[in-house]
Amino acid sequence: NSKSASVDEKDEEISKLEKEVENLTQQKRLYESRAKSLEEEVKSLQKQVFCRGDKDAPVVATQMSRLSSLSNINMFNKDEGLSTESSIIENIIATKDPEKMAGVLRDLENKTAQQRDYNAELLSKILTLQGNIQVCCRIRPLSRREIESGCKNVIEPLSESEMGCFDERSSKWKSFHFDKVWGPDQSQSTLFSDVEPLALSVVDGYNACIFAYGQTGSGKTYTMEGSPSHDEHGISYRTIQKLFTLLNLRAQQQRAFAADREEEKGNTFQFKLQLGMLEIYNDEIYDLLSDHAAAGSKEDQKRQAKAAGVKATLDIKRGVDGKIEVPGLTREPINCIKDVFSLLARGNSNRSTAATTLNEHSSRSHMVLSVEVESGLEGQPSNKGVLYLVDLAGSERVAKSQVEGAQLKEAAHINKSLSALGNVFEALDRKSSHVPFRDSKLTHLLQDAIGGNSRTMMVVAVCPTNHDESVHALQFATRVRRIQRKGPAQRNVVSKNLEETVKALTHEMKTLTKQKDRNETQLSSLKKDNNRIQEKLQNISTSRSKSQSDHKTLELLRKNNSDMAARWNKEKALRERQTADLENSK
Repeated sequence: NSKSASVDEKDEEISKLEKEVENLTQQKRLYESRAKSLEEEVKSLQKQVFCRGDKDAPVVATQMSRLSSLSNINMFNKDEGLSTESSIIENIIATKDPEKMAGVLRDLENKTAQQRDYNAELLSKILTLQGNIQVCCRIRPLSRREIESGCKNVIEPLSESEMGCFDERSSKWKSFHFDKVWGPDQSQSTLFSDVEPLALSVVDGYNACIFAYGQTGSGKTYTMEGSPSHDEHGISYRTIQKLFTLLNLRAQQQRAFAADREEEKGNTFQFKLQLGMLEIYNDEIYDLLSDHAAAGSKEDQKRQAKAAGVKATLDIKRGVDGKIEVPGLTREPINCIKDVFSLLARGNSNRSTAATTLNEHSSRSHMVLSVEVESGLEGQPSNKGVLYLVDLAGSERVAKSQVEGAQLKEAAHINKSLSALGNVFEALDRKSSHVPFRDSKLTHLLQDAIGGNSRTMMVVAVCPTNHDESVHALQFATRVRRIQRKGPAQRNVVSKNLEETVKALTHEMKTLTKQKDRNETQLSSLKKDNNRIQEKLQNISTSRSKSQSDHKTLELLRKNNSDMAARWNKEKALRERQTADLENSK
């Protein structure tokens, strides 16, 4: 027993040392990655210093992705084929022949269309490989108040798909992997270039959903809506604008194609865009584009709607086609780019916001922007896709936000709905037979987007100074990234979490190997114990059979002893009679 106890203690020590070595190796890798990132930033800053004397010199970005893109651009400009084609075009322009110039323009237009179709095909394949749930992370830059307060960054981007969180209490880094990581210096246009393929897939008939998640003050609303006053539009503005531009371009290409082939006018490309905006406030759905949405407070809206004979709040129902819908939601058509800006400005002005100690413009509701896109050739079946753009209200701790009264009630409903969202993702992660979508209006509304056949992207926004809240949001996002759904939109998702899967399987293999060794040791010990017990049983059986033989001998001896005693008593009685007869004869 003492030897087995000492062996177990040594195994525990070895296991602890292996874990410590693995942890130190991970910390070393994170520090090396951080050092490499800082070296790249130093090099880029040195380039900026050298270029400072040239006014026309471009400003070099500090992200590795941008440096690589610059190198790719230089290689692209050095391509001999392009330079040759450019010289040919210059020669044709120099001839000033309208027919030759028109022919070149048609060829370029055809090549552009082919390249665009090829790019669309590649983007579709990339989306298929990435899976129908993508999780990205955006790190907010330090605010002026944080800089003045001397706050330090505890969240750092380590690569395009990895970020690190530094815990000052333990002085250790913890890494998180996502499909994409945007650092504090990434612009709105850079972010949209990564979101664009998924958002534009609705043109081909896919359903898509992009939602921003994170703590209050982490930059979710800025990511989705941006700041129109500073011409820094977010995902919502850029996506709808891009959709409108892309559909107009396809219509123009179809007209040119029909003109070249002298086809009838009926084979035209037609499209229709409709936009709806709603907010989930205190677990009730309000239409942000309705006539009574600008009435003021929610109570005023209810009174005005009641006077008009309609309901101020909307319900969620499942339509005839089996999809989740909101009957009575106002859907405005989009005919030009100006309609996009006016509708979004109108809806955002009706959204519930308030000031807290954590955020001066805190969203007090979940905002859902739905864009229905229907397009196709006239007389043929059309593609119909729906894009959901969701700006979730931020989770907050009442002790930190210091809200009271109505805002306290709002915070309770916000945290409850986000908790329900977490329960839904947890059930999907466990592949549970029951997923509690109906626990809140938010999860019920997003049921098709989260658990259906749509392509979904989660953008988790984190504060660079709040370690605990950021780690909580990142752990939630990691759990979401593990989810693999079934449905038409999911074609191949095996390569998505390859790194995490290999790491988990390696850890599991080590655990199983250790368990196997322990089981073999225990089995050997049990065999030895079994042999000892068998020997004891054999000895007991032998001794028992021997004792039975001794018992028979003893019984026989007792019987012989009884016979001898009886014979002796008989002989004694006979002698006594003979002695008595002898004395009487005398």
